[in-house]
Amino acid sequence: MCLLKVTDLKVVYPQTIAVRGVSFSVKKGEKIGLVGESGCGKSVLSLSLLNIILGEGKVISGKVEFKGENIFDLPKKELRRLRGRGLGYVFQEPQSAFDPVFTVGNQVVETLLSHNIAPNPGEAKKLAVRYFEMVKIDNPEYVFNLYPFQLSGGMAQRIYLALILMLNPEIIIADEPTTALDVITQKKIMKLIKSIVDENKLSLIFITHNLLLLKNLVDRVIVMYAGAIMEDGNFDDVFKYPLHPYTEGLLKSIAVAREKKEYLEAIPGNVPHRVKEEDKCPFCDRCIKKMHICEKKYPRLLEVKGRKVRCHLY
Repeated sequence: MCLLKVTDLKVVYPQTIAVRGVSFSVKKGEKIGLVGESGCGKSVLSLSLLNIILGEGKVISGKVEFKGENIFDLPKKELRRLRGRGLGYVFQEPQSAFDPVFTVGNQVVETLLSHNIAPNPGEAKKLAVRYFEMVKIDNPEYVFNLYPFQLSGGMAQRIYLALILMLNPEIIIADEPTTALDVITQKKIMKLIKSIVDENKLSLIFITHNLLLLKNLVDRVIVMYAGAIMEDGNFDDVFKYPLHPYTEGLLKSIAVAREKKEYLEAIPGNVPHRVKEEDKCPFCDRCIKKMHICEKKYPRLLEVKGRKVRCHLY
């Protein structure tokens, strides 16, 4: 069953094409990793899935359908219900997602009441404390009364995950949820996300710049560059045998404990500033396998060896 379907989505800002003709779908229970460098359009794409376009951004074309309904056509009341109950969003820095002048408990209770998850504040608190325990928060009743600035990054992320879980979404979108955390806390949060998704049979879209972080977490990986999908396929296939030169470059830049390397290979240059849709491959200026056609024609997303790849090599 297809829960989420994105068709030819294009999002632009003044002087920037943030998302360029992106299409993909998410099945019930499917776990997808969305990978790419900073500035490649991952976060704009993920926020677009909830019809949250920040600043002067605009959706120029395309559809985002959740269970067959285009979210861009939904009235505000239905859209508000969808955010949380249908699609749960986990932000990069959870402390910034909380209001600093209210306790986390106050904010959790307000959210539960607005979504009709609990009938009254007392029941909402009981539910919150139970879920705080579920995500391994020590002394949950005490933590319930803390302000966001009193929480560590790991604790704030656990509370936010507990809140998302209480809303009972069908898809969790996690936008680099371990970015601001140390390595040990990062590992714990990754383990927690995996257990939450697996135990509740949820779909997952996990956004990161690190392909290795997705190992044992996702079934499928989508590689983005310059607002477009470069490669889309089964994680193991993409990880072991990357087809696109950009995917290959991302993998070579990862430090692996068992492999002894004198230095990590880097992709030369930077993600281009996309002012207009140029009729060439967006990666061609940085690609070591560049051909003449790459500078003359924008490549199509082709079916190759059971996956999709946007490259003139195929």
